[in-house]
Amino acid sequence: MPDGMGRTAGTTRQALPTRRPLEAECPTNEPEPLHARLLQEALETMLLAVVLFVAVRSTLQNTVVDGPSMLPNLNRGQRIMVSKLAYRLTDPRRGEVVVLANPRGEGPALIKRIVGLPGETIEIVDGQVLSDGRRLDEPYLVYDRGDSDWGPRILGGDEYFVLGDNRNNSNDSRSFGPVKESLFIGKAWFSIWPPSPSLVFPSTGARAAATVSQPTTQP
Repeated sequence: MPDGMGRTAGTTRQALPTRRPLEAECPTNEPEPLHARLLQEALETMLLAVVLFVAVRSTLQNTVVDGPSMLPNLNRGQRIMVSKLAYRLTDPRRGEVVVLANPRGEGPALIKRIVGLPGETIEIVDGQVLSDGRRLDEPYLVYDRGDSDWGPRILGGDEYFVLGDNRNNSNDSRSFGPVKESLFIGKAWFSIWPPSPSLVFPSTGARAAATVSQPTTQP
């Protein structure tokens, strides 16, 4: 429509902002360089290896038998796998072979067999172990029991009596006394070398567990 001066008013148009191409707003991710991917995978593999190593070391331990105290069932140089988790799940049982810290506070760890349990009265008469007055049958013994005497003594609520299978040549509870479970490093699980799936000793052909027989008449 003409205005008072005879001019026609035109429609005012505002310039719209120029829209950038979609590719500029969402840039395409470039592929990760090969060396960066390889480095990342290597670091992940190393981390996994460390985690597995720590997990295995906290539950298992490779132990080498040194000394004659467990002959002939365990020989010098024999490699034993020890379960450090076993006694967190179950209580130690009679007849089991255990690795324990030296009760005297120094020296190498020891490997012995559990013979007496907490609360029992343990006595040794002429080499024969008595538990609460009952003779202990020990099928794993091959060598002479000897003629040692010990006790009697009532074991405390957290005490175990441990002996070597080679009774004539063993540093065990007859010399350092009963031991607390806190000293147990773990249960001897199986033999790595020579290979054996369990500690069922071929020298005796019998189970490792000891049993208690009828009361023995003491002299």
